[in-house]
Amino acid sequence: MTTARLVDAIVPAKGTSLRIPFKNAQKINGDSLVVRKIRQLLDADRIQRIFLATDSEQLAEEGQKLGAEILWREPEFADDKNGKSLSQTIEYLASQVDSQDLYWAQVTSPFLSSKRINFFVDEYFRFRNEGYDSLISQLELREFFWEHQKPMNYVIGRGHPRSQDLTPIAQMTFGVLMAPRISMIEWGYYHGPNPAIVYVGKLEALDIDDEEDLRIARAIAHFHES
Repeated sequence: MTTARLVDAIVPAKGTSLRIPFKNAQKINGDSLVVRKIRQLLDADRIQRIFLATDSEQLAEEGQKLGAEILWREPEFADDKNGKSLSQTIEYLASQVDSQDLYWAQVTSPFLSSKRINFFVDEYFRFRNEGYDSLISQLELREFFWEHQKPMNYVIGRGHPRSQDLTPIAQMTFGVLMAPRISMIEWGYYHGPNPAIVYVGKLEALDIDDEEDLRIARAIAHFHES
């Protein structure tokens, strides 16, 4: 019997947010986004260690109660306006741990189940064996897109296609981001130039970026989890 390979997870969770005040502490069905994500990771057999990267004492306390290891973020790595760049932050946080492979687990993707996380980790190692350098998640969109006041992917009039016949456009979801830790430091990014892609559904792809996203997530959780 082959032993499953494991990854460590970094959960980035600043205390500040530009669009939603203290976004990572916002609650869905009674749990903050941070607690919800950590619990998903704890229930996933393929996750070995969980590192909560935060500058917030409140979020750190929540994470410690669940058993997460705390990576304290210096102020310049938690300031959206005047702080370090995304690449510098990824390099900085990945340098704070000694993991071999990392899952960058965004708390703003609240509907990735533990079962699916296990699946994605297994896919990560399968694709790595095939020569891919990382794993990312995307959502296939078959919608009618416009750019500069013109259709991008369909013809107006008699040539108008059915939506199912459109060529899909892929949207990054940022819910699944896995790569070797050393590579993340080298790239200064979540993934490399040759990532394998796993496709997720609309629910798994939901990313909480603004107040409307948060209301939608709360409504979905209320009706499907209560």
